[in-house]
Amino acid sequence: MRFIRQQLRRTKGAKFVCGDLNSTPEEGLVPTIFRNWTDALPEEDNTFSSWNPIYKYDWMLYENKHGIQVINAQVDHSVELSDHCPCIIDIVIP
Repeated sequence: MRFIRQQLRRTKGAKFVCGDLNSTPEEGLVPTIFRNWTDALPEEDNTFSSWNPIYKYDWMLYENKHGIQVINAQVDHSVELSDHCPCIIDIVIP
């Protein structure tokens, strides 16, 4: 996480961090590290495992700048090709 934060500080423009961060909202790690960011996925929508989703390990975070708008965000519970459910967001970046 330290490396990711260092790289984000060096990057200009709209920023996103998406994927399996191996941390649930209840553990508080991701919300603490990315406290000024927003998760596009609904907190209550679990992503792991795809055949019995009882944990939210996957995140689609974006920095609260640049007027980013989330049009749609969803977790697809019908696909079992991976151990995680696919996560999809539609966004507008001005």
